[in-house]
Amino acid sequence: MLSQGFSPSRDKALEDIIRETKDLSPDFPCRPVDLSEGARSIVENSLNFNEEEVAMVLVDEPKAEIGHAFVKACRDVGGIAFITVVDVPSPGTEPPEPVAAAMRDCDVVIMATTHSMSHTKARRQANRAGTRVVSIPGITEDMMAEGCLTANHQEIEEGMSRVYRKLRKADVLRLTTARGTDLTLGVKGRSWITDDTGLCRTRGAFATFPAGELFVAPLEGTAEGSLVVDLFFQNFLNAPVTVTVREGYAVRVTSAPEAEGAMDSGGHEGRHLSRLGIGFNPKASFDAGPLEAFKVLGILHVGFGDNTFLGGQVSCDVQVDALLKSVSLETDGKLVIDRGRVV
Repeated sequence: MLSQGFSPSRDKALEDIIRETKDLSPDFPCRPVDLSEGARSIVENSLNFNEEEVAMVLVDEPKAEIGHAFVKACRDVGGIAFITVVDVPSPGTEPPEPVAAAMRDCDVVIMATTHSMSHTKARRQANRAGTRVVSIPGITEDMMAEGCLTANHQEIEEGMSRVYRKLRKADVLRLTTARGTDLTLGVKGRSWITDDTGLCRTRGAFATFPAGELFVAPLEGTAEGSLVVDLFFQNFLNAPVTVTVREGYAVRVTSAPEAEGAMDSGGHEGRHLSRLGIGFNPKASFDAGPLEAFKVLGILHVGFGDNTFLGGQVSCDVQVDALLKSVSLETDGKLVIDRGRVV
């Protein structure tokens, strides 16, 4: 990696990238929004970036000013950092090969772009080369100033671990709310996904943001009862929606035609209750959109449709998501979350 005897003059590909990208002076212009807290959180807390390392901050033109904040945060801890501006017209757009090569030579790459570059060959190759990569598609100044990126991701990991220890040997989960949710589902033998903490500190690690959710794929056909969805169901809601679940499938949905249509577009399996998530990010907000809302501390995320990416067996072309607030969760008779608060 570059931190081991790095010198731009001895690395032509990287030297070219640094020369061709926009110049960043040591003094950054004053901005109406202070982006430093989010930048520091990612650089110092999530990445544990240090003075012996080199970071590329990869942005597209609309996110260039946000990129400046990340570069400054890296330089503030004594490391080398530079910005690279690329075109990302759609999700999955590959960067130019010289940029991809430089990504493989850096210790850290921060991808702060309008559209996601998480699933690019360049990202995968950089990880295989040992680069730590953080991807923040759709990043906004609000997320940097006071939103989900300002969270302490070490504390998120610790809180998630405490709950995971209570759930990892669970056989059955029960969800209840004051609005009328009463749903049971089986999870015996299923592996919980615990790596959405935002920490990206080991060689070759990869993290996406917003972060802070604990996931599981329930056993197929085991969900039974009623969900009263009060926040989000394919779209943010003005009134609660009731979903009746029998043998794992949503058999009745009241007053949510868009969500019901989305489920039906995936065929019979599109109605399969297939995912459960618990939010752990205390800085995440409902106002920032669904991706961040899924991570709000204490929120329950229930998904229908495909869950193969979580190790489940429901395979279809749709994923339909619902969010519920003030949920109590118990496992095998023991309360783990009480009306949105971790016990």
